[in-house]
Amino acid sequence: MVRISKRGAAGFTLVELLVVIAIIAILISLLLPAVQKVREAASNTQCINNLRQIGIALHNYHTSNGGFPPAEAETPPGAGSAVPSVRHAWTTFLLPYIEQENLHRLYNFSPSPGVSPNFGWNDPSNDPVISQDIKLFICPSAPTAAGRKANVIAGEPGTNRPTRGIIDYVGSGTILRDNPALNQSRFNPPLFGTGSVNDGTYFGILGYNVSRKMQEVIDGASNTILVGECAGRSQLWRQGALAGGNSQRGAWADPRFQGAVLQLDGFDPSNPAGTTGGICAVNCSNQSANQGGLYSFHPHGANVLWGDSSVRPLRARLDVTTVATLITRNRREPLPSGID
Repeated sequence: MVRISKRGAAGFTLVELLVVIAIIAILISLLLPAVQKVREAASNTQCINNLRQIGIALHNYHTSNGGFPPAEAETPPGAGSAVPSVRHAWTTFLLPYIEQENLHRLYNFSPSPGVSPNFGWNDPSNDPVISQDIKLFICPSAPTAAGRKANVIAGEPGTNRPTRGIIDYVGSGTILRDNPALNQSRFNPPLFGTGSVNDGTYFGILGYNVSRKMQEVIDGASNTILVGECAGRSQLWRQGALAGGNSQRGAWADPRFQGAVLQLDGFDPSNPAGTTGGICAVNCSNQSANQGGLYSFHPHGANVLWGDSSVRPLRARLDVTTVATLITRNRREPLPSGID
């Protein structure tokens, strides 16, 4: 009599199963950095393209209006905090040139003048516009925009005001002060102090209450910053780490230095709570004023739109003096090397 065995085929033992799982985990760990690099490369490419499109828009504005838009337009000029005025940023003037004609038509350029914190751009009538995120103004390498909308400024008129759309780029405005790390011997005449010459309209291409022409950029358009990255706001980021939650910083329609305009100061990595500026001007702090500079989430450094519409990066941790020479439009400083 023939006996037929009923024993099935042998399965994986526990040890074999653990070995397979370990191999899969190793493969994933090897592939993940490559996937992240590909993703960052794509995001960086999009960020560069954003700046190129902003550059095209700025030059189209220049062609149509005989000059670049002002970084900040204030009426009356130089009003000060106690005098009612209306202020608008370069970004609002640019709306028709970046396919945002509808927002431009809705934006109220003539609200009732007010004093701080009512600056005109943040008049309640402009809420439907300034609350919008504009894709062109957002770098995909930065944290998700929906989670970092800019807060309403304390004391603003009105109730239940919406949060503001943010921007990861800043117009090249000016340099804040003579901080200890700023080497004034590189500038002739000096930027601050004895013998300095400052016309009050900012050092950069985008000025205060002026519409500068290309021929005024004596240092050369390809050597002068027009717009640079200052990503991650309204959150505060320092040297790759989150240092503060959502704030009023980074609103795209805000013409102040904590908004769409750069006021270079530099960051002191050895004294994060310092109040005198510092040596690091790229990828150390995204405050854009008062211990701030250019900032990105790219490992190589921050992307910059130059006056000739080209886009080239500035390397991380570049010093404040070098970046200051690239902001000034008409000081004829020697062109620094090793900036990218």
